[in-house]
Amino acid sequence: MHQKWSTRFFGIAAALLLAACGSQNTQEAASQPSATADNPAQKDWPTYLVATEASYAPFEFRDENGLIIGYDVDVLTAIGQDQGFKVQFINHAWDGIFDTLYTGERAIVAAGVLASDERKQQHTLSDPYATTPDLIVYMDKNLNLKSFEALKDVKTATQVNTTRIDNLIKLKGGNADVVGMPTLYLALKELVAGNVQAVVGDAAVLRYYMQGEPSIDFQSYEYNPGANIQEVAFVMKKGNTELQSKVNTGLRNIRANGTYDKINEKWFGKAVTAN
Repeated sequence: MHQKWSTRFFGIAAALLLAACGSQNTQEAASQPSATADNPAQKDWPTYLVATEASYAPFEFRDENGLIIGYDVDVLTAIGQDQGFKVQFINHAWDGIFDTLYTGERAIVAAGVLASDERKQQHTLSDPYATTPDLIVYMDKNLNLKSFEALKDVKTATQVNTTRIDNLIKLKGGNADVVGMPTLYLALKELVAGNVQAVVGDAAVLRYYMQGEPSIDFQSYEYNPGANIQEVAFVMKKGNTELQSKVNTGLRNIRANGTYDKINEKWFGKAVTAN
């Protein structure tokens, strides 16, 4: 049955759709302080350009003023504060986002990136800064989807160019009944419209969207809990160990001084640490 998304939810999601359409926006991270009398050296800090997909709340998305905010922004900004560099976030469509590292356009990709074995081979990754389980979301209680394998004969949407869509195609033996969407928000919208029966994706992202529409009785299941929890990392050009070292050292330091825990509390209400 088709259900209408509330005006309040569209208020949350409207800016996300701008990013989904591929618009590019540049900003210095809003939480990045400018040089002060106490630390005038900040004005001489290098600035690293960071590619992100600003439609992946709460990791990165636009606020009501169009500025890119989110968990990744806060974590990488805090790392920069510790290591003496600034970050400038630039919106980019997910498709081709890693290519920007090799054209020299960007130094880092920060977009809730799963640290898959393939990515570790192709790029230089930071230590994991978060973990996130996978979630199945559906609306028909009769489906009772309690495993990833239960999706075999269920029309399912997820985000394109991800390990999740690859896993769905493998499970189903082809592209039949697999719907790829530019963002998880749009995948969830397909579910509400009745165009698919289920959505799979990052639990933190899907739950963030779901809480924006409490009138809809979403069903969800965190599949393979404890066994299929994915690690999230920042991505750099293959061989850029100098920047990798800065990011990893800063990450260790903000964990030690409590900044990391405060950021997790702000966005998730609990730790999402990867040990």
